[in-house]
Amino acid sequence: TEIGSRAAEGLGRLVVESYRNQEIESNFLITLTPDISDDFSLRTIIGNNINQRTITDQVLTGNEFIDKGVYTLANTSKQSFTDDFYSRRRLMGVFADATLGYKNFAFITATLRNDWSSTLAEENRSCLYPSVSGSVVFTDAFELKSNVLDYGKIRAGWAKVGRDAAPYQLREVYNLNPNFLGQPTASRPRVFNNPNLKPEFTKEIEIGTQLSFFKRRAELDFTWYNRTSTNQIATIAMPLSSGYEFRVENFGGISNKGIEIDLLVRPIRNENFNWDVRGIFT
Repeated sequence: TEIGSRAAEGLGRLVVESYRNQEIESNFLITLTPDISDDFSLRTIIGNNINQRTITDQVLTGNEFIDKGVYTLANTSKQSFTDDFYSRRRLMGVFADATLGYKNFAFITATLRNDWSSTLAEENRSCLYPSVSGSVVFTDAFELKSNVLDYGKIRAGWAKVGRDAAPYQLREVYNLNPNFLGQPTASRPRVFNNPNLKPEFTKEIEIGTQLSFFKRRAELDFTWYNRTSTNQIATIAMPLSSGYEFRVENFGGISNKGIEIDLLVRPIRNENFNWDVRGIFT
């Protein structure tokens, strides 16, 4: 902000920020596809996942330029640390996935995963969640031959998913200010953290179908779902007489029901020109 601007009291300001976001991801997978029979197929995946996210952010501010047109912190009369932020989150998980198929038109898939998060207390950081789903291509199963219906599949599934908290929401930590009116200070934060936080869980039931008509001239994908989230982690207001403005808490739940319709129509399709029209309704 140059000298003479309306901001920074017209005296000029220089802000220098160094921001870094680092993510390390490790995945180990074993895939097994044993031969069972001519009619049945089995595909199993066993794996391990490790994820680490680190954020650092340092902001230096220099106020009151000494000389106009020289944009360095050394050319300012007052320098300060505006922000010095560090955050690290680790998540480790093991999982298994198995899909059983029958004659390539019926499939059942089951999954199981357990995560351990660094953002939750030791007694609450383990999170186990399963899922199961199935699908049948009924046009193949019943050998349906039609000039109208080319392909038809129905599917259904149930899943449970867990989610951890943001980093550093368990314990009270004072905020340090190295220079407040010439003196270093420590202040209590506005948010009251919670050492008893538990992971969020979301359960969902989904039923749907995929249909294709007139040699793929029209394709329809329809889904109905019912999703419920519990133990949600959120920041809620507190009375100011407590000494805080907010607290981090597991509370309440949300129920979300709905339908999704995806319709694709191909009014023109030949060797030289294709035209697809798609509409989505939720």
